[in-house]
Amino acid sequence: MLRVVFSFFLAVYFISIDVKAEYLELAETRLFYPQRVGLTNLSFKLRINGLDEYLKASTSLEKINDVHFDVFWQAPGKVTIKIVGVNEKYKQLVEHLIMQAHQRLSLIFPIPLSSMLRSYKISEAKSANRIKIKGLDETYSRDINAIEVVTDENGKLLESTLNYPSSQKKSTFKTSMKGWSQGKFVIDEILTHTRTSNAETYEKVMFDYIVVGGIGLPEKIEIQYQQGLNSAKERKEVVAKEEIYFWNYKLNTNIRP
Repeated sequence: MLRVVFSFFLAVYFISIDVKAEYLELAETRLFYPQRVGLTNLSFKLRINGLDEYLKASTSLEKINDVHFDVFWQAPGKVTIKIVGVNEKYKQLVEHLIMQAHQRLSLIFPIPLSSMLRSYKISEAKSANRIKIKGLDETYSRDINAIEVVTDENGKLLESTLNYPSSQKKSTFKTSMKGWSQGKFVIDEILTHTRTSNAETYEKVMFDYIVVGGIGLPEKIEIQYQQGLNSAKERKEVVAKEEIYFWNYKLNTNIRP
C-alpha cells in the first residue's frame, strides 16, 4: 500500500516554467499556496496510519510503537525530516521511510502551477467557459510527453492530464474558498484515474484542514484506492486506504532541526 501512493504524487503535483501564459498565470494566482503567505519556517509532525503494523509485518524490528516523522521546512524549500520510533542504526530502513515522508510533502507545499510546464511548448485555447492549457515535449526526451491543465475562465483549477508513453493519469479537482484562504481556492478533493494498456486504477484524495496562525494547513489526508473499468458503475470497492495525519504545527519560530 505504501508503494502505491508514490505515483499519485507525480500524477497530481507534476513537474516545473518560465513561460508566462495568460490563463496559466491566472490559474496560479487563484490557488492557495501556504508557502506564499508569509511563512519563513515551519515544523510539524507527520504520521502515516498503519505504518507500525506494516513494519511489524515486514521487518524484524522490536518495540515498534508510534513511528512518525518530525519535519522542518525553511523558505524557500529546504526540508529536514527525522524519524521517531525507529533506531537510526537501521540506516537503510530509516532512509527508505524518510523518502516516503518526503513524497507526502507536496500535499502541504504543492508545486506552483507555473512550474509544471518548464521546457514544454505551451499553448492555450478557450472553449465556452473552459480553458485548456497544454504543454508538449517536442524533444520526446521526457518521461511525460504532454501535460494538459483545464480551468474555468476565472482561473479555477478543474482537471489535469499527464500523458506518458504507455499510460495516462487524469486528475479532477474539487476546490473551494475558505475563510482563511485570502480569496483563493483550496483543494478539497482530487480524483485521479490512471489507465494503462491492461489496467485502470482510481485514487481519491480528501483533505481536512486546520488553521494555525491564520494559515490553513492539512490536518488529515485520506487516500482511497479503487480498481476497475473506465466507468464509475463498474469500479470495484475500495481496495486500499491510507490516512496521513499532521499535527504540532509551529510557524515562524526559532526551532531548528
